[in-house]
Amino acid sequence: MTTPTLFGGFIVAAVLLGCPGAGDREGDASPAGGEGPRVEAEFIAARNDESRERSPATTPRNDESRDGRRPSTAARMEIIWQSDDLERPGAMAALDDERILVADRYRVHVITPGGGLLRTIGARSGEGPGEFASIYGVGVTGDTVLVYDVRTIRLSLLDSTGAFLGSQTLRPHEGFVNPETRIRLHVHDGHLILPATENVRTDGIPVRGAFLRYRLGDGSVNTVRAIHGAAWMLLGGDVIGNRQMFGPQAIMAVGPGGRIAFGEGLEYCVTIEDPVSDVQRVCHSRPRIPVTDAVRDPPLEALAQRVELPESRRQMMRAAVRAQEIGSHRPSYLALMFDDASRLWVQVVDQEQAQIHPWMLRYPELRPPHYVWDVFAPDGKHLGEVRLPSGLSPRLITQDAVYGVYELPSGEQVVARVRMPLPWADGSAR
Repeated sequence: MTTPTLFGGFIVAAVLLGCPGAGDREGDASPAGGEGPRVEAEFIAARNDESRERSPATTPRNDESRDGRRPSTAARMEIIWQSDDLERPGAMAALDDERILVADRYRVHVITPGGGLLRTIGARSGEGPGEFASIYGVGVTGDTVLVYDVRTIRLSLLDSTGAFLGSQTLRPHEGFVNPETRIRLHVHDGHLILPATENVRTDGIPVRGAFLRYRLGDGSVNTVRAIHGAAWMLLGGDVIGNRQMFGPQAIMAVGPGGRIAFGEGLEYCVTIEDPVSDVQRVCHSRPRIPVTDAVRDPPLEALAQRVELPESRRQMMRAAVRAQEIGSHRPSYLALMFDDASRLWVQVVDQEQAQIHPWMLRYPELRPPHYVWDVFAPDGKHLGEVRLPSGLSPRLITQDAVYGVYELPSGEQVVARVRMPLPWADGSAR
């Protein structure tokens, strides 16, 4: 089964070109926290007609606004854990004492805020009690750690020391299967909510997404919401990518308190639902950016030479380009996340990113320096935008920091953190 990428275009970068990632390595884990590369993130406050006092915790980057926006604040990204024992870091979650859980293939590493390794849960790959084959989700509810294994479609429950407490199978429901994306798990009222997708891909037929609600204990499941998503393209029986580049996607997120967010990514509107309030629509005025000629006619030969693709794969890429339908405008947004305080983070397409073909974003030297995220309060108020390093894949957003997987120029993946001096961190701007 193949799943859509964040960028709504081809999966050629993943299927034909191969995904970069840390290779299999052996050795002792050695914490390596530090400042890391000089990569900065920044926050830009939302514009409004009334001037608001800046929180004392923030420091202006300069005295002038940029592009008519309010002055920004900046923070440096730091590598908090780098180890030969870290292979393919993915989902992350936080314990109450700020320890961080990092899923890594069939293991879960527990690290301190300062970057020290406390323990590793999962000594070997397997399907027995307390063993994992391919971890795609971690979370915490009370004193219990949740680990979701996509290969065995099993949810395991552990105590805070990693001792196995029990497990249950999260079976498919109404044609939907659990996600193959790295996610943070949230439990509300005894239920686990997971985003899921249909497991059958037919050429040109849109694939739906859905939220599945599992009861912990007995495993009963129901569909909370089904959403229309991308129409896929098949060549030679293989799923190559999206039939409509920059077409609709089923973009979904799950947050604390049973909150879910979803949208198709085209117009800038996101629907938010939770168990205790009415359905909310969060919309923003960012205009969609027209597709440029450089994106319509990507330099395939130069791209193929960069990764030394064989001629057979170059031909497949050319065939895919000829078969794909390219829209007139880029999507408004690409991804959704909730932070610990139920604020919604929306990764948007800005002018700089819009000039680059999605395939090119695989290469660090071709990406823009930052990706832009809009942040909205639980009541839908736009708080501002955050610019995160483009090499950082956010996995966990706490009250004042963003944790994620950062790709070094060598291709090695490490755990990194950006501590943002956000004005709302003390709750004053909620």
